[in-house]
Amino acid sequence: MDVVNFHSVTKQYGAQSALRGVSFDVNQGEFLVIVGPSGCGKSTVLRIIAGLEHPTGGIVQFGGRDATALSPGDRNVGMVFQNYALYPHLTVFENLAFGLSAARTPKSMVRERVREVATLLELESMLAKKPGQLSGGQKQRVALGRALVRKPVIFLMDEPLSNLDAVLREKMRMDLRRLHEQTGVATVYVTHDQVEAMTMADRILVMQQGEIHQIGTPDEVYHEPETLFVARFFGSPPMNAINVRVRHREGGWAIVSPRHGERATITHPGAHATEWERLAGESGYWLGFRPEFVHTGRGEGVQFSVKVTDVETLGPRSHVHAEWGADSLVYVLEHGQPAPERGASVWLTAPFSCLHWFDEQNRRLRPQNRIGHVHPVQEAAGMTNR
Repeated sequence: MDVVNFHSVTKQYGAQSALRGVSFDVNQGEFLVIVGPSGCGKSTVLRIIAGLEHPTGGIVQFGGRDATALSPGDRNVGMVFQNYALYPHLTVFENLAFGLSAARTPKSMVRERVREVATLLELESMLAKKPGQLSGGQKQRVALGRALVRKPVIFLMDEPLSNLDAVLREKMRMDLRRLHEQTGVATVYVTHDQVEAMTMADRILVMQQGEIHQIGTPDEVYHEPETLFVARFFGSPPMNAINVRVRHREGGWAIVSPRHGERATITHPGAHATEWERLAGESGYWLGFRPEFVHTGRGEGVQFSVKVTDVETLGPRSHVHAEWGADSLVYVLEHGQPAPERGASVWLTAPFSCLHWFDEQNRRLRPQNRIGHVHPVQEAAGMTNR
């Protein structure tokens, strides 16, 4: 049975819509990451699950039962906040035990449960310390332990790693996944960080402006984005996206920019000629391709003649920024590949297999693989998944 169900949930703050008909499920034992830019509604979803906010419309279910109006205390959720929210005057033991003690749990049971959680989170040697004596990572583990000690039906985590430095964030990501696998408690994790989403999630829920753009596995979200927003939100550097039209030219096909008139040649269309013909009848669309799949030189696919504007050297790879007319493009060079000079003119090829097509409303054109498609397990350079 699903742990939580949202059915067409809306949330209004006066004239402002924070959520617009949001529907999704949280499965038993799942690690669901909600991701999106600031103000997209992800924290509102978390607060509604916790009972800290009530929806304006729609239904929230816990275990198949209507919990829309249920109080926070009756939901048995464990919530971990961005700022830890520890009591500075209490020891680690007392912080961990606080919820159980407030619920008048027998002292022997409190001690047993706190010791159990402290062992799981490697906090045994810190139980007598106060929060002011702990590092950021240790405080975060105490905050997790305080939620875990109550044996919640679901964990809710609101950007819990945002206050940590980069090295500690990476360690805590692994610790959180290990903790999840050990406990099996369903988890809803809110972040704006695409790396956290890609490396931690079983499924990712992508939001923008109070709406869900896509729910899927990390592979699906990265390789089969449902909207142009999703396509460009994931990836570093983000997906190249240009507004184009397809035109027949000299017995072949070309891509033309309606903004600046530049053309890109389509070479060896082969079996896809029928699809190019159909695309040519459309008014226009967005063509997307990821920087790590672009080839330098002229090859089979869509060829662009570009001017290099900048080169970022990032250790094992370089990001080359270029202009195709008035459109900015980026491509990736791996270590050992020579980087062009700024101002140089170069040819780039986006292979058919890496092309993504979106209509003028920014929705993915179907079928996605009509002119090639990168399979989720192929060519995943530059992106790390669990």
